[in-house]
Amino acid sequence: MQKKLICFFSTLCLTLPAFANVEHIFGDDNRKSVYEVRDNLLKNAARATVMAVDKSYLQPLDNVGSKFKIFGYSYKKANKVCPGVKFEDETATAFCSGFLVGPQTIITAGHCIGNDPANFCKDNTFVFDFGNFNGPKDLNFQKTGRDGWFLTGKVFTQNREIYNCEKVLTYKNSSNHDYAIIKLKHAVIDRVPMDYRSSGVVETRSQVATIGFPSGLPMKVADEGRVIRHYGESTFSTSLDTFPGNSGGPVINQKTGIIEGIHVTGSVTTYIPGNSDCSVLAQSPEFGAQVSYAGETKITLISSIITDILNGKEPSPIPEPTPTPKPKEPSSGSWGGRSKL
Repeated sequence: MQKKLICFFSTLCLTLPAFANVEHIFGDDNRKSVYEVRDNLLKNAARATVMAVDKSYLQPLDNVGSKFKIFGYSYKKANKVCPGVKFEDETATAFCSGFLVGPQTIITAGHCIGNDPANFCKDNTFVFDFGNFNGPKDLNFQKTGRDGWFLTGKVFTQNREIYNCEKVLTYKNSSNHDYAIIKLKHAVIDRVPMDYRSSGVVETRSQVATIGFPSGLPMKVADEGRVIRHYGESTFSTSLDTFPGNSGGPVINQKTGIIEGIHVTGSVTTYIPGNSDCSVLAQSPEFGAQVSYAGETKITLISSIITDILNGKEPSPIPEPTPTPKPKEPSSGSWGGRSKL
């Protein structure tokens, strides 16, 4: 996951997630804030869903680092969306999503980890309840005085909503294997981990939902998607309305409430130009021969690994990356044609 560095008030630098434009809506836009959800299965699942966020977005309120407010950047400014686009006045914070499957175990997408799993936990953390659960103003974002930047009025507490991770236990990041299993430093309290499928496959046309942080927005639930097609043992496609930032979120069977997959890719269709210097979201029919659907990693690909971890058996350590040879020093003080940034 690439990130863009932005310095704030000349003293604080934040890393703005650099999302690719792969937003897409199938049929109606089914995304909604948590307080708008009526399905109790999904409301409970939302309590076990986390946002992955760079630690620089957390503003400490005390000297011991137990209380925080959280920064957000204008969704409208970040994506240059036209007036009337859904959630245009909200803010972007998360770079990925994830979900709880055990007291200290989080699942997300492998590509959310990047190329340096050993340092992932040093730079990033996980936050529960980053959404509007009881009404549209739960997070109570306040202007900061810096154009486009906001700060939550809501306070988040370490080891209640905010959980640092200890290490990435295992991960894969390829076209057919995209997943990560992460161990938290402390057990999560007062939340029920999600159940997951351990064998078999979800039937095509089954109704599914996902929960996450589309384009970094506060938590949204996208329901009434359908399972479209299976691709071997590892992946399947759905008609879920997903965006960058949804990666790593759970794909939930709306009938049973169990996890069927990990969301990993959106449609290849991008934003499309609006009437002026702004963009609207691309939309297509929910079903059709030419439709490019969202992609999901089957949870059964890693269900036995998860079960072993929950039973106290950790997977083999991730191999250390091969060191990159140090380049020769440029001569005569030259930067060798490279820009010094």
